[in-house]
Amino acid sequence: MNRSTALLGSLVLAVGLMSVAFAGTAPPVTAAQITAASSAADHEAIAKAFDDQAAGLDAKADWHHTMANAYRTAGKPAIALQSRHCDALTKDLKAAAAESRALAAEHHKMAATAK
Repeated sequence: MNRSTALLGSLVLAVGLMSVAFAGTAPPVTAAQITAASSAADHEAIAKAFDDQAAGLDAKADWHHTMANAYRTAGKPAIALQSRHCDALTKDLKAAAAESRALAAEHHKMAATAK
């Protein structure tokens, strides 16, 4: 496979991942929701929002990872530098997804003990 075919394949994959990453993003959890949460249903709704957010962040991280690889294989040194940006975003987005999952887990625990 030549370099241009690999780049084209990476770009097609990136567009596919991007459509998944940016489609149907769940609304964020609000401070009011956190403050008012008292029932199991309240905490489960918040947990679901954080789980959905984590899935979206993972999809965005995957897209940036794909883009980093595309920039690395583009064959142009100036363009290859862009891969550092995408690598950094991939790392940060994966960390944010893990934090969202941790928040979701806490709300699942709260739901289990709610009255």
